[in-house]
Amino acid sequence: DTTTPGATDSVVYTVQGSGRVINITYVDSGGLLQTEFNVMLPWSKQVSLSADSSASMSIINVGRELTCSIAVNGAQVESRTGIGLTICTTTGYTSHNRLVRTG
Repeated sequence: DTTTPGATDSVVYTVQGSGRVINITYVDSGGLLQTEFNVMLPWSKQVSLSADSSASMSIINVGRELTCSIAVNGAQVESRTGIGLTICTTTGYTSHNRLVRTG
């Protein structure tokens, strides 16, 4: 896989569910982690990441099932459903993901 230097991908983070979650942490357009607290669902955020960056988000939630997903340039590359700590992550177009269930 080769990428053009300076190329960016459009990344959309989405969390489906009901009610509120404690927090959502995601990689923003600057490649930094951002955290939003007491977030009402459903939620989504669009960012631009360099093509060699990893898109990642984690959600801390108590008691309700939710689904997180990541789309890159319009194509869904990751989706996870969980209760508690739910993590969606992808590196380029190769999906590396894990789900940790608590509670």
